Formats: sequence, C-alpha cells, structure tokens
Amino acid sequence: TSSTPGAANNNIAAGALQTNNGNNAAAATATLTVTANAPTVAKAFSPATITSGGTSVLTITLTNNNATAATLSAALVDTLPSGMTLANNSFTGSTCTLASISGTAGGNTVTYASGATIPGGAPGTCTIKANVTSSTPGAANNNIAAGALQTNNGNNATPATATLTVNTPAAVTVVKGNPTIANVSGNTYTAQYVITVSNTGQTAGTYTLTDTPGFPTTGVTLNNWGVTPSNGGVVNSPLPAVANNVAGQISASGVSIAGNGSHTYTVTINFTTSASATALSCNGSPNNGAYNAAGITGTSTTSGSGCGSLPGAPQLTIQKTASPTPFVVGQAATYTIKVTNTGSAATSAAASVTDSIPNGLTIGTLTGGCTKVMQAVTCPIASGMGTGAGNAVTFTIPVTVTASAANGNNTAVVTGGGDPNCTGTNCSSSVFVTVTAPNVTVNKGAPTFANVGGNQYTAQYVITVNNSGTAAGTYTLTDTPGFPTT
Repeated sequence: TSSTPGAANNNIAAGALQTNNGNNAAAATATLTVTANAPTVAKAFSPATITSGGTSVLTITLTNNNATAATLSAALVDTLPSGMTLANNSFTGSTCTLASISGTAGGNTVTYASGATIPGGAPGTCTIKANVTSSTPGAANNNIAAGALQTNNGNNATPATATLTVNTPAAVTVVKGNPTIANVSGNTYTAQYVITVSNTGQTAGTYTLTDTPGFPTTGVTLNNWGVTPSNGGVVNSPLPAVANNVAGQISASGVSIAGNGSHTYTVTINFTTSASATALSCNGSPNNGAYNAAGITGTSTTSGSGCGSLPGAPQLTIQKTASPTPFVVGQAATYTIKVTNTGSAATSAAASVTDSIPNGLTIGTLTGGCTKVMQAVTCPIASGMGTGAGNAVTFTIPVTVTASAANGNNTAVVTGGGDPNCTGTNCSSSVFVTVTAPNVTVNKGAPTFANVGGNQYTAQYVITVNNSGTAAGTYTLTDTPGFPTT
C-alpha cells in the first residue's frame, strides 16, 4: 500500500536472483501508480444557537487523506450568509497556517489563501476558526460548495454546510387585568387581579415581580392578600404583608421564563371600606378606586396596572326632635324622627327604627308603615336608601299628653341598612322633654253689703282665679247665688 500519490517503480536488478543454475540476466521492473485522495471540508458553529447580537465560533475543518501535504491551487473563500459577519479578524485557535487566513471584522468572507497547505497524514487535518455574529433572527445556513476547495490532490467532492440559529432576545412584559370585586361580608370585600408575565422573545429571560396596591388613603383598609401562581410562576416565600402604596415582591427573585413563554399570578386582596371612603372611582392614578400596579425587573423593566370602582359603605344617622316644647298635659304633641344616609353608598339591607314612647303619652295614629306594640313603636326603611339629605326618611309619632306624663329622656334607635358601624345602639338620638300642666283654682271672698234704699241692698263678692301650675291654662267661670228662697 502507499499514501504517496504518483508512479512508484519497483525494480529487481540483473544478477539479483542468484541460484546454482546461474543468475538472472535481465532486470525486472513494475510500476504502481498511486492516485491522490481528494481533500474534504466540514464546518460547524459552536454554539449552534445564539441570541441576536451574540457570537458563535465557526470552525472549518480541512482534511487531507494523503501522506504528503496538499497545496491549495486556488483560494478557498467561505461567504457568510446574509446578516452574518465576522466579529473580529483574530482567527484564534486555528491550526491551519494562520498567515494564510484572512477576513475583515464586520465583513462576510473568510479566505484561506492559494498556495496554503493542508498537512499530510492518515489523515492530515487543520482548522480555520472564526468568530461570527448576527442580529438577523432565524436559521442561517453557511455553505461551502463541492469543488470550492481546490488542491494539487483534487477538489472536495461534497459540500459542507452548517446552520446557525439566531434567536430574538428575551422581551419580558407584564400585563395586569382589572379586578373582580366580591363581597365577603358586611363591608369587607376581595379584589382579585390576574397578572400575566410574558416573554415575547425566543431567548429565555428572568424577572422579579412586584405588586403595588394604590387604594384610596381614606376610608379603606387593606387586611391581607394572597398570590396563586400558574404556568410556571413562582411565589415569593414568605410573602410580605400587604401595604397600600408599597411595592411588595410577590414572585421569587430572578424567576426564569422560557422564550415565548408566559407565567400567571392571581393576586387576591382582602379589604374593608367605611363610610368615610373617598375617591372610589378610577381615574388612572393611584389612590383612586381599586388601583393596583405590577412591575418587573430583570431581563426587562416594565409595569402594568389595573383598576376597578370600589364599593362604598352606608352610614346611618338619626335625629329625634319633639314639638312643642315643653309638652303640656292635655294637649297634643309630636315626636319627629329623621334618618339620613351620610355614607358613601346606598344601604344594602333594610333598616329599622325603634322608639319606646314614655308612659303617660298616648300614641296616636301612625303613618309611614310604623307599628306599635304597647308603647314600642317600630318604623321600617327599605334597602337601597340613597345618600344625602335628599334621600332622608322622616317619621312622625303623634302623642297626647296625659296627667301621668313626666319629664324624661326619650331615645330612638336605627339599626341595619348594611351600615357596619350601626349595630345595637350605635345609631341613636335622644330628646329630653319637660311635661307641664296648668293648676287653675278659684277663690271667692265674703260679700260686702250696702243699703241702696229701704230694704234693698247690694252684696258685692270678689272672685279670684289663680293658675299655680307650670303651663298656661284656660277656664270658664260660673257664679251661682244661693240666697234664701223665702
């Protein structure tokens, strides 16, 4: 066998074959022609996938399956695909003759010069290494055609191809939806938001997610919150306490998200409203409505927000007055009860006014749906009572003052309506009434007689009517003479 291309002559000289019969008179010759092996070329990218703008090493491997070096008879030029360029022109790590390798940083060709060699061996190889970059997303195919590697031993019979995949960089965004608000009980609610973190790039990214409630600063209390992840989201542990206008980290730090991936977080905030709550509607700014903002840091820094109108709370107030004052025994009088919703929302349930009328006062005919049992009066108020003086409800309780009535305090109480602060006797109003009565007496003095002539006389009496009571009175005065009949 032989790995040396060319004609190899094998000779046996005359006389070289010596025997007892004599030696060979003529020489013997044979020729073996060794045909050269054509070179081969291969190529690869490492890494085979980069992020847009990243760098990969292109390796071109030249192989010579002959014992002696192969010499290029023409320059080998590798033209890079569209969008791919040389990151530099150092060609560090190449084992082919470095001085014969050329290319320009930012250019799109790598050249191995004519006259350069490929080492011989079984086989002999050398490599050309070039740093390349691309910002064009997609698969970029780099080809060296068959016959492009031309040497004194022939040309490459098969092409060489390598593919570099260029991915778009990670682009992580966050979107927050408007809340779903649900009543828990009374004036306590939950606001549930869905946060979606997406990576629209082809390269994996990382993020850290924060959430900042921006509820009104007056009349709203944030009680607690919970976060439920899905699709690969990871919740921070432990979750910080919820605080208004304070960013709380709700995801773990540096959560990894795949290219074209998305993670979901459901945030549920438990809160309580009161009648003093203001700015219940959204206007796109924090501290208005159920405003809530989410933000991410990491591969990208961005934010998103959601908002929904907050439910208010009713607040019932009651005012009781009496007329006339003071009450006068024997005369008619009236208690007036006025209920107003001074809160920030209509009542969510029926309300009821109760009033125990003092003994000695006879209750008259009631209106407005009011009823009585003995001296206890109850008046209903339907659910949905609006706010403000224009929606106030007034009840009148007519009474007649009897002689047994006494000075005293009388209290009316309103309950219900969904007012969280109006339970028991929290909503009450009292009025103190003084009861007065006239005390009319009459006093008649002894007569004074005077003769008017003969046996005719006058008898003159003085009658005094007095009112020693505490109220004005009225009277009709009669006088009855009781002289002798005979």
